[in-house]
Amino acid sequence: MSARKLITRLFGVVGARAAGAAFGLLSQLALARAFSPADVGIFLLTTSIMAFASLLITGGYTALGLTYLARYESLARKTLVAAYHAAALRTTLIWTIVMAMLAVVAYFTPALADLRPAILFGAIAAPGQALIRLNNSAANSLRRFDLSFVPDFVLRSGFLFAAIIAIIALAQHPRMIWILWAIVISTYAAALIQAVLLGRSGVVAKIFSRQRRSLAPYYRLRAAALLIGAFVSFTFAEIVTLVAGLLLPPADVAVVGIAVRLASIAGFVVQTMQVIAIPDLTDTMAKGTHEATDQLMRRTNLVNCALMTAAILVTLVLGDWVLAFFGPEYRAGKWLLILFLLSQTVRSAGAMNNHLLSLGGHQSRTAIVCAIALVVLIGAAAGLIPYLGINGMGWATLAAEIVWAIGLALSAQALTGRRGDLLARIGSGAR
Repeated sequence: MSARKLITRLFGVVGARAAGAAFGLLSQLALARAFSPADVGIFLLTTSIMAFASLLITGGYTALGLTYLARYESLARKTLVAAYHAAALRTTLIWTIVMAMLAVVAYFTPALADLRPAILFGAIAAPGQALIRLNNSAANSLRRFDLSFVPDFVLRSGFLFAAIIAIIALAQHPRMIWILWAIVISTYAAALIQAVLLGRSGVVAKIFSRQRRSLAPYYRLRAAALLIGAFVSFTFAEIVTLVAGLLLPPADVAVVGIAVRLASIAGFVVQTMQVIAIPDLTDTMAKGTHEATDQLMRRTNLVNCALMTAAILVTLVLGDWVLAFFGPEYRAGKWLLILFLLSQTVRSAGAMNNHLLSLGGHQSRTAIVCAIALVVLIGAAAGLIPYLGINGMGWATLAAEIVWAIGLALSAQALTGRRGDLLARIGSGAR
């Protein structure tokens, strides 16, 4: 894929994400103006629990599908595509039951009493979001990027924004529980529309299909190994918000949640570029064209680095002004936002190593590195927040991302004989 085509496709998909980000920001802005920071914190925790739980119940098949489904579609192996979807559906059903039981235990845990609304509604919405995630992978493997991003980031966010505005405008005394129900309804509505538009190409069409041989045992361990990595790669904002929710009061969680979601907008742009590049990366590696593979990764990394640098510079100048729109309480999150953007920059510089390890079948090593990074995040947050307040969450996130990037780089070099991070690709280009 040429640089021009890559950038053109990127901005086509990012246009959908930009609309979704606009709906999300406007929703959070409206909530921040109409509700207390504590209520906004509950809203953000609900969406974080939904995102985290939905990824958990897919069992890692969303991340695995980025490579396996792309490979099967490239080889026109429709029977393998159907077998993959069938295995993903069975695993999701099992994990949905497990998640429901865990949610009941968490709901009745006295220490989590303040988080009960977020736990309840996040768990109810999670299966709908899980279905969207599975169909996102199906659409991406077909290069139908519109159906991979639009239903989740435009339809779901748009429906939720419309519901929030209607509740605030029409209700004399709007209540947060109505907003939480809107999260659930908008999620399932978007999931239904996406499933209908994908038709027989989507995962739902395989729900009643019979497979001559179940491939679930083959996929299960590989998908599970990618699950921890997927938590780090696809739920950055949600994990940070959840950790903050365990260590900070809801009002401070609102500041952290707003800051990390603003940072995630820039992070999603670079993540989108990587997701778009995966089918072509798979093709070049399968054909053994090492030079083309290196060129693709180098172009992707350089564009990502430029985008993140621009985001940090803009935030240094306009960060206070942007955060002030949410209310005076949120201006305290400027340096936290910059720390989150630095974390996203580190992530973008090293994320291609994650895909190299996945394509090479080294998901277990990826899982180990990601597990270490999560431990660093939680431990550093617990140690720094008492002394640095909300900024401690930013420093903890940056430390975790550095550990993650270094671990992936060392693992990729040792197991695949090559690295896909920014420094390695610049070095190869110089030679």
